[in-house]
Amino acid sequence: KSEIHSILQMVAWGTRLSLGLYDFSAVVPSATNDVVKLAKEVNLFSLVLRQVGANLKENGGFPSFDATQVVKEILQQSQMVFREVEHIVPFKRVRQQEDESSVDGDALPLTHDWAWGENPRLKAYYLLGHLESLKLTLSVLLQCLYVAKITTWSLQQKTQLAIEAVSTERLQM
Repeated sequence: KSEIHSILQMVAWGTRLSLGLYDFSAVVPSATNDVVKLAKEVNLFSLVLRQVGANLKENGGFPSFDATQVVKEILQQSQMVFREVEHIVPFKRVRQQEDESSVDGDALPLTHDWAWGENPRLKAYYLLGHLESLKLTLSVLLQCLYVAKITTWSLQQKTQLAIEAVSTERLQM
């Protein structure tokens, strides 16, 4: 059950991160396109990870040690990616500065304080690609788990429909 807990923590972190990125993109126009892309990918990754968690819960675990190891490795890598995103996109500091300026009644725009340059942009695209590869790996894992489930079901059913279902799933892989 520790895997489910770890997955839920990452999904929650991804959700908070995605929302923070959207907030940042609203305050720093020079970063809007890059940061929105990153926010969308973080959100999509979190959704696929949530599906993996639901599959894990539904089936009472993963069918193999390898599947468990893949998920653990993806969780570790996604933690590194999320930390890096938080490092290059200072949305927490922007939010804090916005909160402080609203308390002080200072209505000055914050955009002049937060420039989005080439280095953060390049780093964001690298992290975007890394996160997308992790998401795709999870998608393949989900497909494999589904095929395993269909195969087990077909062995129990031993009908033509069951055999065709396995063939269809293997073709899709």
